[in-house]
Amino acid sequence: MDSLLAKSEAERHFVLILFEAFGLVALVLAATGIYGVLSGSVTERMREIGVRVAVGATRGDILALVIRQGLMLTAFGIVIGLAGAMAASQALITLLFGVSGLDPATYFGS
Repeated sequence: MDSLLAKSEAERHFVLILFEAFGLVALVLAATGIYGVLSGSVTERMREIGVRVAVGATRGDILALVIRQGLMLTAFGIVIGLAGAMAASQALITLLFGVSGLDPATYFGS
């Protein structure tokens, strides 16, 4: 019985490590995508930024403009990601023991 339990636990452990690896790859890809979109946006808006500087905008104002745009993209991605995670949690419910599929600690704490 102990070997059967160990084998069952090993399979779950492997699956969870695999999910963690996919999650990390997704995080890196998302960060790279946000950087690329912001970089392209700043390049496209270079004339606008130049005009803002010419009219008196400080370096902090320009930085705040770019950061605000990045945070809006990030917030939009978080909302979509959480919605997808909640939908996918129904498929993972068999791997969770004693934890609800919509447990806030699972999404924010762990």
